[in-house]
Amino acid sequence: MSNGCELIEAMKSKLSRRLLALILGLVVTVAIFEILLRTIGFAELSKSTSRDQAQSKHPVVVFAGNSHTLGSGAPVGRSYPDQFREILAKKYGEPPFTIVNVGRGNANSTFVADAVPGFIEKHNPTYLVVMTGETNYWNHFGFGRFHQKVHGWSFGAELYELAYWSRTFRFVQLFSEFVVKPRARDPENVFADLERSEQAYMWIAVTNNGNMYNPSTMTEGELRTAYEAVSEFLASNPNHLGGTETLMELGIARGRFDIKYLMEGLSHARNLVELSAEKYSYPVDRMLNVYMKEAQSDPKIHALAVDLIAKRPKMFELYSEFYNHFAPPAAIEAMSTEKHIEFLRTAVLYHPNQPQVRYYYFQKLVELKRISEAIDVIKDGIDLNPLANHYNWISTLRQVDEKLKQSRFAGAPALAEKIAMIIADFKKRFPAHEGRTRHITYTEIESWVKSDLERILAEAKKRNVKVLLQTYPPERHGPEKPVDRIIRDFAREHELPISDTSRHFFSIQPDSEKRKEFYTKMYGDYDNHLGESGYTEIAKILVPAFESAGWLPAPKTN
Repeated sequence: MSNGCELIEAMKSKLSRRLLALILGLVVTVAIFEILLRTIGFAELSKSTSRDQAQSKHPVVVFAGNSHTLGSGAPVGRSYPDQFREILAKKYGEPPFTIVNVGRGNANSTFVADAVPGFIEKHNPTYLVVMTGETNYWNHFGFGRFHQKVHGWSFGAELYELAYWSRTFRFVQLFSEFVVKPRARDPENVFADLERSEQAYMWIAVTNNGNMYNPSTMTEGELRTAYEAVSEFLASNPNHLGGTETLMELGIARGRFDIKYLMEGLSHARNLVELSAEKYSYPVDRMLNVYMKEAQSDPKIHALAVDLIAKRPKMFELYSEFYNHFAPPAAIEAMSTEKHIEFLRTAVLYHPNQPQVRYYYFQKLVELKRISEAIDVIKDGIDLNPLANHYNWISTLRQVDEKLKQSRFAGAPALAEKIAMIIADFKKRFPAHEGRTRHITYTEIESWVKSDLERILAEAKKRNVKVLLQTYPPERHGPEKPVDRIIRDFAREHELPISDTSRHFFSIQPDSEKRKEFYTKMYGDYDNHLGESGYTEIAKILVPAFESAGWLPAPKTN
């Protein structure tokens, strides 16, 4: 008996040693991999697309930002800070500034705010040009710190911040998202683990997000699977706008393989528009214009597209301007409150799957204390496309709920109950997606970016450095970036000069098809980095921005 116990103890000891060795081996492997990633990262961050300059006594301009500032997508020496220097050299005979480009790939606002004191200490600039905030929507480095600054210490935020510090953690996230998941796709059986109705919702969601599934590049198998799921869903939900638009787009894309689906897709557009003039949405207009050009050889399809475009509402251009800039055009600012609200309501109908347009409408209603209507706007967004932007809508509802609980408004309990019912209904319909409802919201990201801009400005003022802000180049196939509104508002609030890159691109090329000439294909068709000609445009508009700020010397006269 004694020998048996000793044998068991020996086996336990041996197993413990092996387990310990395995754990230590794993820790060492992760540590080596972390060191390797940091070494590679350091080498990449040390690179610059800018050419070295000779030292001069001219004032220094530091350009800080992410890959757009760095010049990703353009040859070495053709970033916009380099081209800005060249433009000034032609104008003045020699550059009046020493240009320093400290742009870093994937840098978010926290990275820039943390690095600005070091940039100022090292380069002693007179001017600081900043383009930041875009990458905060996917790079959450520093969000844990911001969250604790606002809400106090929490174990979850601390753990998230600690995990995000690890390059290995971020590598695993990216590898899973962009390598493992795409390879695991079965074009004949996508979303097979979901219920049939949820498959349809998922296709409606992902086909409205070009980074996930762009119908124009989907395989025949993917198009067939998606088309069948959404068709089946619409058979019992014929007036579902998001589903109808998705089926229309899928049908037109499927027309690459069979022309009958192109005709069927346009027929969906006709049925939608004839149902109501308000159903003439931006996606309908975009697809009609694009595919009408591709269908010149088929007179039936061409005639149908021309007929539908003739039904375009008179105010459509104003609504498209809103979609492109995420802000109501100046033409409606003088309207009465009710007309303003009516404009926003119709804009949401014309741009049903654009969350920023809907969110602006929601915010306006909250500002007017029309909380019940605001909640309905969010509920409609969830019903229309529940799995695309639902985590922002649900999180926003939770925030409204918290404010209602703190208020003394007599109707607050009823509104809180309404919110609870919407959230409960979503959980019941999509239990597998409850965790996604707790993601970082647009509101939190906006507050976070603003907080970092305040840190940057405070540091610059402390060192007597003047700051100019830049908005971002818009996406190649879509509207400007949500962060641009934050940048404009911040510049206006603090009376800072601004170079409005986004508005400039829309003024010279409002048509996204024509806008493509400014972009590179470095990472594929949907990469939104500019090429050399795109960076030329940013450099050109920096000159009048510096002139307006009074930062340029008077040109030399002969």
